[in-house]
Amino acid sequence: MFEQALKDRRQQVLCGHFHDTRALALANVHAALQLGMARFDASLAGIGGCPHAPGASGNAATEDLAFLLAAMDIDTGIDLPALLALARPRGGLAER
Repeated sequence: MFEQALKDRRQQVLCGHFHDTRALALANVHAALQLGMARFDASLAGIGGCPHAPGASGNAATEDLAFLLAAMDIDTGIDLPALLALARPRGGLAER
């Protein structure tokens, strides 16, 4: 699908948006990267869902996406330790 979208020059900005259904969000990002996609939606801690896709799980997690891109030596400008601190649950049993 992304290969076809990249060929369609009517699109001004293309952005991959993946839900983590069956834990495939990062695999889909990787496949889209290989086709030349360079912009992706993500949400902190993967929060979210989709009212238009019943059963879809949360979105691609920003911290997982940033970690994947860093591991691939792709510079995002994201401070990964600071991002991980934001994603860490607060006030739960883990902090007691």
